[in-house]
Amino acid sequence: MLGAAALLLVGGCAVLPSSERDQTPDIPGPSLRLLSSTAYPTGAPLEIVAVCHETRRGWVTLADTNAIAGFSVDPDGTLTWLETLPVGAPDESPTSVAVHTGLMAASVPHVDPTRPGAVHLFTVGGQPVARVAVGHHPDMLAFSHDGARLLVVNEGEPGTEPGTEVDPPGSLSVIDLARDGDQSRVTGVQQLAFGTPSASDTALRWTTPLAETPPDWIEPEYAAFSEDDAVAFVTCQENNGVAVVDLRADPPAITALLDLGEFVHTGPHALRPGSGVERLRSLPQPDGIATLAFDGRPVFLTADEGDPRDDWGDDRVAEHDGIECVGSALDEGRTLIFGSRGLTLWSAGGSRLATATTPVLQWLADNRPQSPAIERIADRDHRRGSEPETVVAWQNGDAWMAAAAFERAGAVGLFRVTTDAITTLDVLVLPDGPVDGRTRSPAPEGLALLPAASPDDAAMLLVADERLGRLSVVLIQSGDRPRAE
Repeated sequence: MLGAAALLLVGGCAVLPSSERDQTPDIPGPSLRLLSSTAYPTGAPLEIVAVCHETRRGWVTLADTNAIAGFSVDPDGTLTWLETLPVGAPDESPTSVAVHTGLMAASVPHVDPTRPGAVHLFTVGGQPVARVAVGHHPDMLAFSHDGARLLVVNEGEPGTEPGTEVDPPGSLSVIDLARDGDQSRVTGVQQLAFGTPSASDTALRWTTPLAETPPDWIEPEYAAFSEDDAVAFVTCQENNGVAVVDLRADPPAITALLDLGEFVHTGPHALRPGSGVERLRSLPQPDGIATLAFDGRPVFLTADEGDPRDDWGDDRVAEHDGIECVGSALDEGRTLIFGSRGLTLWSAGGSRLATATTPVLQWLADNRPQSPAIERIADRDHRRGSEPETVVAWQNGDAWMAAAAFERAGAVGLFRVTTDAITTLDVLVLPDGPVDGRTRSPAPEGLALLPAASPDDAAMLLVADERLGRLSVVLIQSGDRPRAE
C-alpha cells in the first residue's frame, strides 16, 4: 500500500522503491504517484509552497522562523534545496509565499499584532525588489494570472499575549505592479476594508451572515482570481462566507459578502456509527479556494475545513455525544458541526453547485480499506475529520481537475470537477516519518501545481508538510497534464 511503503534515501531525497510501486493496486483513470519526499535539513515544519513554472524554482515558508527556503525541481521529480532567505525582523515569521514569472512575494505579520504587517517582493532568485506595508496579519498571497496585481489577504487575527489583547479588522490589500521582463516595480497599493454591518446590534454567532459581521470579527483566509482577472474570491473561514472583489473597478472594491449557509447531509459522513445523529448539518467554513470556469462563467471550488474556537461572539462550541457542534444550533435542536470535511463547487453568486462530503474517507474505504489514513480520520471524526486545507485546479482539455491537501488524513486527493459533480479519482496517502525520535503521520498543509511545460513533460504537485518538515513531489499520471499559462 502506497501510504505505508518504506522509503529509500537517495542523495538526501526519499523515494519509493520500484518494488513497492509495482505492488500498488492499479486504479483506472488519472492518478497520483509519489516521486520524492525531502526533509528540510533543520527539520523545520513547512507550510506554504509556491513554484515558478518557467524556472522550476520555488520557495516554502519555514514555520516559527524568519526565513523561507528555496528549492528547485528537476523534470524527474528530484528536489534540491537551495538558499535560505531571511524575511522580516528576527522575531517575525513569514506566513505565505507566491511566485509569478520570476517574481516572488512573502507576507510577514508584525510581531506586535496592533501594527500592520508587510509584503516583501524579491526576484525568484532572492534579490530584493520592494517592501510594501499592508494590513494586520497578512496571511495569504495570490498573483493575478497576468502578474500585474498581487492580492494580499490580511486575516487580522486577534492578539492573545498579555499586553497585546487586540482584535484588528480583517482586510485586503491590492498591490499594482509594473512588469517588464525581469524587472518589476510597485506602482500602487489599495487597502480594502470590510464595511460596517447594517445590523450592528446583531448578536454574533457562528451562523451570523458575513454581511452582518463587524470588520474586526471578519477573518479572510485564502484568495483566488477569476481566469480573466476581473474578480477575486476570498474565503472568510471563521465567518462561513466568501467576499467578492471587483478588480476592474477604480479603485478595486469588495462588492459582495456571500453567506455559505448550512449543508444537510443525508449520505455517509465521518461521524462514528451509533452516534445518535440522524440529521447532520454542517457549516462549510472553507479554507483554501480555487477558481474554474464553465462556458465562460467563473465558479469557485472550496476546501471546507471548518474552524471552531472556544467562543465566537455570544456563541460557543458544544458537544453532542462527543461531537463538536455549534452551541446555539444545539440549543435549537439542530446538530450543526464545523466543516463539511470535503470540497464544494459554488457559482459566482454563492449558490452551491456540487459537494463531495468526506471524499477521502469514502474513497479509501472502497479502494484502500487497510490504509492507516482511515484510522486517522476516525480518530478525528468528532473534530473536522480529514481537514481539507488547500485546493488547486486546472483545465485539461474540456475537463477541469483539482487536487486538495487533507491535513489530518495525511493525504492528497485528485478530483474531476463538472458543473454538477465532484468525483474522486485517486487518493495518495503520504508516508509516515520521524519527528524527535518518534514515527509520526504526515500533515500536508500547502499545495502548489507545477504544470507540464511540454507534451513530453509531466505535471506535478508540491506538498508542504507542517509536521514532518518534508516537501513532497507528486506526479499527476495518466495523461492529465495541466499546461503552464
